[in-house]
Order: sequence, then C-alpha cells, then structure tokens
Amino acid sequence: MAQAVAWHRQVAAMVEAADRAGVAPEKLPELRQRLATQASRLTQAATMAGSPLPALVPTPAEIAVGAQAFGDLSAEAVARALRTVESTLAAVDATLEGRAAEPGETSTVAATGARGEAPGIPTQSATEPAPADGPAAAPDGPSAARPRVRLRNAAIYGAYSVPVLVMQAFLFLMLDEAGSLPAAAPVCLLVLPALAFLAGYLTIGTVFPAPPGEKVNRTPRLGVVVCLLPNALLCAGYGAFLVANVFR
Repeated sequence: MAQAVAWHRQVAAMVEAADRAGVAPEKLPELRQRLATQASRLTQAATMAGSPLPALVPTPAEIAVGAQAFGDLSAEAVARALRTVESTLAAVDATLEGRAAEPGETSTVAATGARGEAPGIPTQSATEPAPADGPAAAPDGPSAARPRVRLRNAAIYGAYSVPVLVMQAFLFLMLDEAGSLPAAAPVCLLVLPALAFLAGYLTIGTVFPAPPGEKVNRTPRLGVVVCLLPNALLCAGYGAFLVANVFR
C-alpha cells in the first residue's frame, strides 16, 4: 500500500506540473478524476486498516521534479509522460484491487529517474524520510487505540447517546416525580445507555471492519464513558433544579 501511495503522489505531481505548464489540457480533467477516485480508495483502505491517513498531496518539490518528466514540452515528450502517468495509475489500481500489475503497469519515469538514466519524478524514498529505528518507529498493534480511531469511535457512541439524553429529559419532565419517575429510573439510567453502547459497538464493527487477522478496535471503555455522559448531565441538571428550588 505504501508503494501505491508513492505512485499516486508521483502522478499527482506530474498532473499538477502539466497544468502549470499548460500541456495536455484535454487530458487533465480525466486524470484528475482518476486521481480523486484513487485518493478516496486509498483513504478508505487506510481507514479500514486503522492506519494513519496517507499524505496524497504532492509537495512543491515533487511538482517541480515531476515537471522534468515533460522534458522540452514537445509533443513527443508530453505523450511519453502521459503514457507513464496512465501506466502508473493502472499500477495503483492493480494494487488496490489486490491483483498483479499487467505488463507495462509500472512507473517507468519513477524507475528511470531513480537510476539517473532520464529525468523523472521522485520515488517515495527520495521524498519521504526513512522511518527511524527503535520503538518509536514500530507500528501500533491491532488493539492500540490511535487518536483518530478514538475520535471516530467517540463520535459514533456520542451519536447514539444524544437520543438517550433527549429521552431521559423527556421522561424527567413528563413523569410524576413521586410516582412514575422512580419506577422509570432504572430504564433511564441503565437500559437506555446500555442500548446506546450496544448500538455504537455494533455500528463500529459493521462500518469499519478490521483487515483479515486483526480485531476491530471498538474502544469499549471509551464507549462506556461516552454513553454514561447523559446520566451525568441528567444528574447535574436535576441537582441544579433542586438548588434553584431551595433559593426561590
């Protein structure tokens, strides 16, 4: 997947360079559409794997070097660069689909540029620093809760907790304080948050499945805290209500 991201960025750099140079204007919309589709698929693949979102936007330095692939901007040089763009896009598609690349689906410009035989676009090793050795460079395990995954899961649990808070407030206002409200308290404080937690737990597992051999990171402890927040808000509101009555 890392190679697919590097190829995608190389092509994006070449397309941006072509736009700035004013070459192949009739091909650029189609190429940009393919890049947008691939960017969406690469981001989705990273999300499903619980990996950080890939950096898909080329840097100014990559764009500058990518412009070298068009040479003297002659028709022959532009046609050759466009063939490389299309073959590299096809190689990225092959990687995303989990199949072997067809003959010719390789980044010719990137390969020749890396060997110094012809101007080309930078490879991943030339544009990104090599990962440092040691524990800091080791990838997180499947059960490690990365900040982005925690934020995503908290949003899902929170989305189910909002209706719980609304229902609790409705029952608190509508039920009789001395009669029906105590009987409904277990439902308000235990059953409804438990249902919100279960709904969030199942949603995370369904919408964001883990790759084969890994487990879905549902951050259950975070889910419990988020789903119990309506209880805390309800108790705080009830306490404020009692205090307000005392000082009337």
